[in-house]
Amino acid sequence: YLKMQQIHNQAIEDGCNHLICCSHLPIFTIGKDDNNSWDVDVYRSDRGGSITAHSLGQSVFYFCFQVSNPILFYRKVLYSFDKFFDELLPQVRY
Repeated sequence: YLKMQQIHNQAIEDGCNHLICCSHLPIFTIGKDDNNSWDVDVYRSDRGGSITAHSLGQSVFYFCFQVSNPILFYRKVLYSFDKFFDELLPQVRY
């Protein structure tokens, strides 16, 4: 998390786009707006959203990109991931 914050700050300073590719130890994260009580240990993040489970070995991608249309950008990202898995890894199901 601290490394992600450092890279985010670097992206703000240098104006460049940064992509963080990583994996987490098994952990549950919750967003800053989630006020629910959970029966598992959770890590509260500064992001939005509810509870998210990260499994051992799961690939996680954090985009620190400056884009003029974030919604369109993320649609393109999701399309690219879908295309990758559909065309290159037909045995993978998610």
